[in-house]
Amino acid sequence: MRVFVVMGLLLAGIAVADDRPATKVVGGTDATRGYSWIAGLHVYLPATDEYLVYPFCGGSLIAPGWVVTAAHCITSPGNGANPVDYDQAAEDTIVRIGLPDLDDAPQYLVTNLFAHPEYGVADGSDDSDIALVQLATKADVDTVSIANGAIMNQLETSTILDDVVRIIGWGVYDDAAFTPADAGAGNQPDFLQEVDLDYLPFINSKCRSAWDGLTMNMICAWEPAPPADTAPFGQDACFGDSGGPLMLPASTVLSAGTTAHDWLLGATSFGSTTCSSISQPGVYAKISNFDGWIEQTTAAAGDALIDLSADVSLPAAARPDPGFVVEAVATNSSRSNEAQSVVFELTMAQASLTPVDASGCTVIADGWRCTLTSLSAGQSHRRSFTADWNGAEEDLAEAFVQVYASEDDYRPANDRAAGSSTITLLPDPALSPFQIISNRNRIANVSITAANQSIVNSASDVVLIIDIPAELSVTDDSGCTVVSPVQLSCALGTLAADSSQQIGLQLEGEGNFDLTATLQNSNGDVAPGDTQQTLNITLKKSSSGGTLPPLWAVVAVLFYLRRKSRNQSSN
Repeated sequence: MRVFVVMGLLLAGIAVADDRPATKVVGGTDATRGYSWIAGLHVYLPATDEYLVYPFCGGSLIAPGWVVTAAHCITSPGNGANPVDYDQAAEDTIVRIGLPDLDDAPQYLVTNLFAHPEYGVADGSDDSDIALVQLATKADVDTVSIANGAIMNQLETSTILDDVVRIIGWGVYDDAAFTPADAGAGNQPDFLQEVDLDYLPFINSKCRSAWDGLTMNMICAWEPAPPADTAPFGQDACFGDSGGPLMLPASTVLSAGTTAHDWLLGATSFGSTTCSSISQPGVYAKISNFDGWIEQTTAAAGDALIDLSADVSLPAAARPDPGFVVEAVATNSSRSNEAQSVVFELTMAQASLTPVDASGCTVIADGWRCTLTSLSAGQSHRRSFTADWNGAEEDLAEAFVQVYASEDDYRPANDRAAGSSTITLLPDPALSPFQIISNRNRIANVSITAANQSIVNSASDVVLIIDIPAELSVTDDSGCTVVSPVQLSCALGTLAADSSQQIGLQLEGEGNFDLTATLQNSNGDVAPGDTQQTLNITLKKSSSGGTLPPLWAVVAVLFYLRRKSRNQSSN
């Protein structure tokens, strides 16, 4: 018998003698990274200070005092609103947090269990399969963030879905004794297991119509083509994994970009009794649908959870001086719970920050800390600061905002935000592609636009150089200078910040030609690489024999376009 000392308690684990190798879950492997927030729920025997070694369900630590799991782990369908009817009692439950090896004892006793009151009511079995476990002592580890609507939408609309989601747990695994036809009698591993699966969007009929139809509170994951050499029985969650996380790991590539954080998507609900998702997906409670219930339940239990978020905005580019404006925003994105004693910190290295309104603010290293009395659900608070840059003239200024409150946050990934501004004295000259205005009967009218995309710095001595094949005649050059038989030079002077000029040309010839335009200036380019454009154009005789507008009319139009562009640039 193994003896563990935990939280002042002498716990004796009820071990099951076996010589099972710690290999893999159904199609998975030993966890290859740490999960500080993974939870395992064990049966606890208060009278003898003993616990059952293998967790009966998994879970996820969403706040220091709260674990989310599946409702069916603690009660039967239809009994979610009646704690006295639960199959599992709070005092008979102990939880391990962040400990993958079952040789280590669980650390946290439980104060309350809350199944969703609508569990099993809507469809008689599996809807709203979610529950909360309130710990007697808060865990001092990093928690996982519940995915919000934006993350779920990115996942639902992504075209990259192979192996993007992960399940982890201590459920039955495919050791040498595993039999799919009797998976429920299989062995559980001694070490946390993980397996990556394909996400199956709810909008896909294979998810929506699975298991005779799912509700909007469910999401799907599966592996229709598991590798035969490493996963001969398929890949899926199994008995004992219930309530454990379906997660979107940090650094996962989706169509919308790469994820920066771990996101909790679902709690394992149900699936194939053979623990294979080849033909039918596993189903998970969609936790983002239960924000409101999580807030109400935790508030009623005296440990309200909130959803804070931070934001910071500053100009994309700025001069070293004068100062530029940085705005920090703290938002209470909660459905109902108020955030008390909200604090946000704005920091920017190599800059002197001055708040427009310094009430409630104190100086900290590289910035300011500002305290608010409270933020109601849905309320935001914005503070403006003037930033005087103390660093190099050509550098990147980075600003960071971190928000806190008295209450714990179930989406801590959104509590920090970053923004940047390019500090530079350089302009940003750029050329847009050539535009063909007309092309008929060996004569073409084309235009090209030179712009300064910088919002702060002017481009000086701007010149547009156009290389023209010798066989092509320029019958109107909009004031450009012929510097050689095959090259035009168009002096544009100074291009103010965020301005442009349009240059029009009339070309005459017959055949296929390449024109190359290059934009030059004397005071540099903060983002080189977009100052050259090439136009391939074919001029030929018109078969219709129609008439062209007189040359004076075309020249007048081109002159008007150029004059209009210049006038707009100077306003």
